[in-house]
Amino acid sequence: MRVVHFQRATELFVALISILVMLGWFVQSQLVVQLHPSFHPMQFNTALGFLMCACMLHCLRTKKNQIAVIFAVMLGLFYGLTLLQYLSDIDIGIDKLFVDPFLLHADAYPGRPGANTTLCFLLLSLFGFVSLSRHPRAVWWCGLITTCVVGMSLASLWGYLVGTEFLAGWSSYLSGMAVHTAIAYLLCGWLAYSYLGCERTVSREWYSAFHPVQPVLAMVIMTLTISTAMRAWHKQNVQQIIAEKNALLGESMNHALSTNGQAYERMVKRWQNNPQMPSVAWRVDARGYIVDLPALVSMHLRSGADGVKWDEPEHSENMSLITRPTLHGSTTISLVSTNDDALIVQQINFGLDSDSHSSLIAVSSMRRLIEELGSSYLQDFKIRVLSDNTIYYATDSVYTLDESMTSSFFLNIGDHGDDVQLSFIPRSSFFINARSPWPNAVLIGGLFLSGIVWVMVHQASQLAIARTKAQQAAMLKIHAKELEASNAELTALNSELEQFTYSMSHDLKSPLLCINGYMKMLEDHLQDMKVDHKLGVLIEPINRAVNQMSKMIESILTLYKVSRHQDKHRDIDLSEIVDQAVSSAEYQIDSAGASVQVKGNPLPVHANQELVLSVLQNLIGNAMKYARVDGQELKIHISTTRVGDMVQLSVEDNGPGIEPRFREKVFELFQRLGDAQADGTGIGLNIVNKVAQIHSGRAWVEESELGGAKFSITLPRAHAPEVKPSNQVIAVA
Repeated sequence: MRVVHFQRATELFVALISILVMLGWFVQSQLVVQLHPSFHPMQFNTALGFLMCACMLHCLRTKKNQIAVIFAVMLGLFYGLTLLQYLSDIDIGIDKLFVDPFLLHADAYPGRPGANTTLCFLLLSLFGFVSLSRHPRAVWWCGLITTCVVGMSLASLWGYLVGTEFLAGWSSYLSGMAVHTAIAYLLCGWLAYSYLGCERTVSREWYSAFHPVQPVLAMVIMTLTISTAMRAWHKQNVQQIIAEKNALLGESMNHALSTNGQAYERMVKRWQNNPQMPSVAWRVDARGYIVDLPALVSMHLRSGADGVKWDEPEHSENMSLITRPTLHGSTTISLVSTNDDALIVQQINFGLDSDSHSSLIAVSSMRRLIEELGSSYLQDFKIRVLSDNTIYYATDSVYTLDESMTSSFFLNIGDHGDDVQLSFIPRSSFFINARSPWPNAVLIGGLFLSGIVWVMVHQASQLAIARTKAQQAAMLKIHAKELEASNAELTALNSELEQFTYSMSHDLKSPLLCINGYMKMLEDHLQDMKVDHKLGVLIEPINRAVNQMSKMIESILTLYKVSRHQDKHRDIDLSEIVDQAVSSAEYQIDSAGASVQVKGNPLPVHANQELVLSVLQNLIGNAMKYARVDGQELKIHISTTRVGDMVQLSVEDNGPGIEPRFREKVFELFQRLGDAQADGTGIGLNIVNKVAQIHSGRAWVEESELGGAKFSITLPRAHAPEVKPSNQVIAVA
């Protein structure tokens, strides 16, 4: 009873949570719907699903199976459509069917329950159907379904505890499971487990519902989910580290290019201030730039009239990159691809006089720039420079790469604008160094603990089964001893009953015969003495009482004999039994001026011939005693009717009948509802009822079509082919 109280309280609590959340959506209460700003909200459809779950589990517990199936169908249909929306990426309008959501997740579908929430509701709907199945493994499947729901809800709660978004929602773009949603699932899981326990404890199927695989499966689900979440969290951290390193190198390169440009501007100003600078001084200045500035490989001075005037180093291989300036006083930066490098060409145009244009051209190596600024990254990353999907430069790729972890940063390179990307692609060596041992440790540790739990639960289950078997064996021994004692007691009682019967048949009848003899002698003596006849009137009741008691003793003996003839059943022809019963009562029938009709050919039955004969004799005799009405001919009809696998034998009359309130009482022992002076013992109908019970039938009385009472009993049909009934009516008058 205590479990039932807990079940009722849990069902009520889940229903109250769902109703409260639905009201919270209507009144736009963030506290009720979300509990905390950092948590996922419980959607309106989720609260509606919990209300249907509570109703379904309540109906299962209270044996209202048809209503439980209705709720299971509603739950499966509603959340089946939600799952269809996830799989097909379409919106059929059920997310906002009842209320327009006021709390929105940045990347999730508005108002839609989470994918894990949807899956749990579908599993609970399946639980409603499977729990009503009669399949031998239905209980095991119910336990498996419930364990999956409990495992996913525990994983979500663990995600909130450790701050892992993946555990609560499985993805950053899916709606997650709310805290109170996970708690409600745990309560529904407890209700499902308790329902299985209350239903299956007696038949020991409870152990199969809690097979060791159930708790182990819950632990494995939690272990895999937590390990996967930790891997996803670690991967996010690694991506963030790669992005930070990429941004650091990119900013350093942009800063180096900007610093170089400022140095070039200073060189141009020195040249403009001293246009007569000799070649040697210019070369020394340029050589110092090449040594001091990052990645600078060559410098060129171009005169508008004479073309290339000076270059450092002399006869540089980069002469082909020098172009004629087109703009006066402007600066251009270009990216040029070579066989094994990408060159950054920065050109500063200036004029020495009003008619000529000159320019300073500085050529920097992207490879040298990366090697100088990002030398610490080359071991763990492949660095690539590309623009408009064209790769200008890439470090060599010797190790395994993970292209999915690529991080990009934009470089400020003049004419290319912001279209030049610096990409970081991690090598396998980076993952080896950055790999966290905790996801694998959690996975291995969880699986190891699951194995230990499996062994413990298996041993506990086997121990419980063995203990139950031992208890049952002990109870069987106790019951066997009690049965032996009862059999011995019953044997003794039967022996006493036989002795009692013998006493009734001899010891009780002998005094009655003696009394009857002496009363006869007394009556003859009084007649000889010619005594007043009033004394003879007093002797008559004594004789009648003695005869009545003698008949009662005979009836009790008959009742005892009925119980001794329970196993002598065979196929018998009722026609012979009816003829014999009518013939034995022919004298009483003629004396009363009655008529007995047997309708049709009586159907054969499988019964005890002596007992059926006693039934007919009792019923015909009762009709002769109690159904006679002055001035009216007594009619008695005997008939048989097939009722399924039984045959209904009926005896009816046209007498006064029996009132409905006495129709069950007449079959009790020593009950006489007729004339107190009638020659009866009150045992005959009790014999009829007992014969019906011996033959797995029943006896009853109802109103007859003739106007009187109709007594009927049912007897088993004969095993042999029966004779088809005819319409013949046998009359005895």
